[in-house]
Amino acid sequence: MELNPKFIKGYSRQGVALFGLQRWADAKTAYKQGLEVDPNSDALKQGLADTEAREAQQQRPPPMSGGDPFGQLFGPDMWVKLNADPTSVTHHVTRTSCAPALS
Repeated sequence: MELNPKFIKGYSRQGVALFGLQRWADAKTAYKQGLEVDPNSDALKQGLADTEAREAQQQRPPPMSGGDPFGQLFGPDMWVKLNADPTSVTHHVTRTSCAPALS
């Protein structure tokens, strides 16, 4: 890319390498730089989407070990929702499908 800034595969390969190192921000930068050169590149668009998805997945809190009943009851995305709006727990706990599992 230093020798030929229009070499799209270079940005894609850099993004893949940084993705493999779990350097999400750097991988996204590489893909975005490539998209500035070729905004129609499906490979760069897909790489950016994959990186953003993996980054979001890594930012989720890990499931609690030891058979956490709430982790099983609510699912992995529920902790993110509860952290964003703690008052939403009232709705989820009072659902009829949840009540038997809590007793």
